[in-house]
Amino acid sequence: MLAMQGIIWALLVTGLVVLVALVALAAMASLAGQASLSWAVPTLVREGYPILDMLRFFTDRRNFYLDGVAASRSGHFSFYFGKHYIIGVSGLEGRKIFYESKALDMSEG
Repeated sequence: MLAMQGIIWALLVTGLVVLVALVALAAMASLAGQASLSWAVPTLVREGYPILDMLRFFTDRRNFYLDGVAASRSGHFSFYFGKHYIIGVSGLEGRKIFYESKALDMSEG
């Protein structure tokens, strides 16, 4: 009985070590895929862990947006979702850029 408990304990510890290693590798891969930002981009919002960084963007979008706008001086903010760089704009200037910019292509996302 004692030997069986030792085997189960060893399997649990090994599984936990493997899980931690996989999470660390995934976090490093997520960070490595993000482009470096210049000084002229909006305030970068970071929350939580690199993999689940912007889970609140999907679960509580309105408050996520309002917090991002409040955290920046201009009302524009940015964040990463995996490798994808997303910029949030607000106000009249943001709407004007969004609707009138020829560089923004809805078919490309």
